[in-house]
Amino acid sequence: MTFLIEQLVVIVATKLEHIIMKMADELTNSTMLAQVLPNVMLGNKLFWFKRPRLIIKCIHFILFQVNFYVMSMYVYVCKKQLRVAQTFGV
Repeated sequence: MTFLIEQLVVIVATKLEHIIMKMADELTNSTMLAQVLPNVMLGNKLFWFKRPRLIIKCIHFILFQVNFYVMSMYVYVCKKQLRVAQTFGV
């Protein structure tokens, strides 16, 4: 499961980098007036299937999975420490 999350992080990060590079390319190809007042239009055409919400949902899924993993490890460590403390009578 963690391998799937790692792959999803790489895919989403690569797509976001692609979007930023396209926006920077549009900015450098603009006229002199536009360089004084930069105006980059973010359109749906840069996103997967022209749906920006898909990337947002992927980011939310990744954050939820990472948070779940961290909390499960925290609970595991706390239970283990509690068992050790009970064993030694502390």
